[in-house]
Amino acid sequence: MLKDADTSRVIFYTKLLKNGQFAGDNVFYFAKPKSLALADPCIRTEVSESNGVISVTLHTTKLAKNVFLFPDSDNTSHFGDNYFDMVPDEKKQ
Repeated sequence: MLKDADTSRVIFYTKLLKNGQFAGDNVFYFAKPKSLALADPCIRTEVSESNGVISVTLHTTKLAKNVFLFPDSDNTSHFGDNYFDMVPDEKKQ
């Protein structure tokens, strides 16, 4: 399938839709993480608040591996989803 492709620059991404709605996704890497040719993903963040709930939206134009968020000031905050990969042009809230 990959023929002579550089496996440090190739991923296999699947996205599952159920009845037109997002149901899950997965990224398969053909090389070990330390061997991946990863560029700076230049992740943009947007922070908003509604009814005391703070939402963080991330956007990247390049593959971002092992994204991890942590709160600045207190140890009582947490994120509903943390430590994940993002594919190019993906938004994650």
